[in-house]
Amino acid sequence: MTTPALSRAEKDDINAAMVEHFDPVEMSLEEIEAMQAQLAEIAARKRADEDGPPEHDVGPHFVQLNTTDWKAAGELEDLYQVEDELEQWNEDEDYWKDLG
Repeated sequence: MTTPALSRAEKDDINAAMVEHFDPVEMSLEEIEAMQAQLAEIAARKRADEDGPPEHDVGPHFVQLNTTDWKAAGELEDLYQVEDELEQWNEDEDYWKDLG
């Protein structure tokens, strides 16, 4: 037996209906609020897993250093010797541009 795939909104409606018809008589208000918060957190984590990382995430994923922090880090070592170690350009290896 196959059923049509439900959209996320339809799944959320089904879950909300189940919570709405749940009999909370034996639960205290704090327990009900904790359960609702837990369900909301689980739903948010599931949506984040399904959607992947946000495209327009404005939160910084790095720590910005001031110029004084850079000075405290000291000089960068071996920065300009790298160019001396590079291999010389070979004109015979320039064939890859013609492969298109």
